[in-house]
Amino acid sequence: REAQTAAARCVLSLPTAAKGNSFYAAIKWAESDVEALPDAPVPLHLRNAPTSLMKELGYGKGYEYAHGQADAVVDQSHFPDEIGARRYYHPSNRGYESRIRAFLEWLEEQKVERRKEGE
Repeated sequence: REAQTAAARCVLSLPTAAKGNSFYAAIKWAESDVEALPDAPVPLHLRNAPTSLMKELGYGKGYEYAHGQADAVVDQSHFPDEIGARRYYHPSNRGYESRIRAFLEWLEEQKVERRKEGE
């Protein structure tokens, strides 16, 4: 019954949802980066350091744990240097995407404030 209720909710929600291609465009852009730079290395600060050698090589150094912050926000890139800072998803102003857009704008404001505090 639980799965039947969830499936029914999807069936009823999808036809009434605001239409857009923001998700599709984001996926395509991300895929093109993966295809263009398949060997782009994971940044050192994101790498796990289970051994002393890995720690000596800088694995995990400088990683900022978002959940350790009061608002769960850190101003840290998680992309390879070859890609740089990216935001693939650009939500529309329609339907629920407008709420996602507002959240992303708030998030960017928090990161700008972190940069100012660090100066």
